[in-house]
Amino acid sequence: MDDKRNINICVDDDFDRFGIPFATRNNKYYFDSGTGKVLRCTEDMYKLLLNIFKNKGKIVDVGLSRNKISDLILKLNKMVAEENIFKARKLDFFNCAHINNLKELVDQGCRQLILEVTENCNLRCKYCIYGEETENFRGFGARQMNFDVAKSAIDYFAEKSDKKQDLMMSFYGGEPLLNYKLIVMATEYAKKKLGSRVTFNLTSNLTLMNKKMAKFFADNSFRITCSLDGNEEIHNQNRVFKNEIGSYEKTVGGLKLLYESYDKDKRKYIGTNSVISPPYNKEKFDSMDNFFNKLSFIDSDSPRSVSYEGRDIIANDSDLLPNVDLISANANTKFDLTSWEYEKIYEEHETVFSDMLDEGLKEIHNRRISDIPFVDSGLNACCIPGIQRLYVSTEGNFFACERIGNSPAIGDVRNGISFDRIKRYYVDDYSQMSKENCKKCWAIQLCNVCYARCFDSDGLDMKRKKILCEGCRTQMYKLLILYHTILEEQPDLLLKYNEDENYYERRKQDETN
Repeated sequence: MDDKRNINICVDDDFDRFGIPFATRNNKYYFDSGTGKVLRCTEDMYKLLLNIFKNKGKIVDVGLSRNKISDLILKLNKMVAEENIFKARKLDFFNCAHINNLKELVDQGCRQLILEVTENCNLRCKYCIYGEETENFRGFGARQMNFDVAKSAIDYFAEKSDKKQDLMMSFYGGEPLLNYKLIVMATEYAKKKLGSRVTFNLTSNLTLMNKKMAKFFADNSFRITCSLDGNEEIHNQNRVFKNEIGSYEKTVGGLKLLYESYDKDKRKYIGTNSVISPPYNKEKFDSMDNFFNKLSFIDSDSPRSVSYEGRDIIANDSDLLPNVDLISANANTKFDLTSWEYEKIYEEHETVFSDMLDEGLKEIHNRRISDIPFVDSGLNACCIPGIQRLYVSTEGNFFACERIGNSPAIGDVRNGISFDRIKRYYVDDYSQMSKENCKKCWAIQLCNVCYARCFDSDGLDMKRKKILCEGCRTQMYKLLILYHTILEEQPDLLLKYNEDENYYERRKQDETN
């Protein structure tokens, strides 16, 4: 039965956009998407909010007495009036730099040049995005970038780069060391063109590393990320050579050579990236954590990143999960890295392993908060193509990102950036096709979905993007719970995310009133 008493909230088919209730083991909360506020609520208010979201703004058989419901409605109406919650504007258009200042920003130039120096790799990692199971990436090939292409890309980068910014030049594969000669030539040329403004980085499995290479990278202060999944057993489950033999011994050997070649004050430039694959369990995460903590040839303050295996997205055309179903689904979620970190915080009061999780907590901590509903919304978490980074294929074509997969090119080394293609595929088409889902979503101000993995060679694939959207919503819901668990129990762990010295106290006061 519908409750007819007046709630000062509009009844709306897109009601889920207003926010989402969530609970830690200690308290109940409501996150309001229109203002970014998080308000603590009683058990009964939480129950009422779940009912309202389930019924799109109405109260239906909430299971509380009429007097209790009346009292809760009075309190909720007061919160709506005083806090301006449940007033998120329905998205009519995106209001951001992509829309308002695209040409001006593209003309300012790029900050990072990424050269795909080879399509080939000497390993056949079982979860690799370029493997046979992943359809929307190019696959392993024999093409290698030549110096003419690299030189043209560097010339363009030097001409068009942001003159006020430090610059980064990255070497990408495949396995970049298969084209080591080009890396050397391109590095020396970039130093002549850009001087001390440019730094270099490389991601490699390091199985081909030798003393000569290690000295070159050390002499040029390369930031190097080693692909290392954990101990020998864990690493060799997936990172294998073409003959199925594990690569652990070769990788660790290359890592040791680098460590020995770098001066002590620069060893922090050597980091690791681990890809986690099933089974996801406490024993595996504990083993990985113990392994890296005891690794003698990696500094304790070296970058250590973690990601999940990148299998192809199985696209479908389903709608986004309603908020109450998302809450219910995550009540019985499978064990994953977040679950493990969650236990670590409870048991040992520390975050330990996942930069992926660390970035998410920082996003929650530093989210926008307003007394009145936001009037603008960014284009999800998309960078402006050709500004943050410019990815150059072996053949000299420009793409928005190395993680995007098959996608429309945005220019080439001969003709430069194509503003028209950026605007068509990555702004106009993306915003128009995304708007229908974004206007229904409570996580629009927290969104971490970008161009990566939701395009094909023809443009945006909304079926793929919906899968990424659902993953983002689930992740942000879990992060809200985890962040507020830390805020309740170990708030000092959040101090590192502060943007100013008074930020933390204001946030804690806002969220406990």
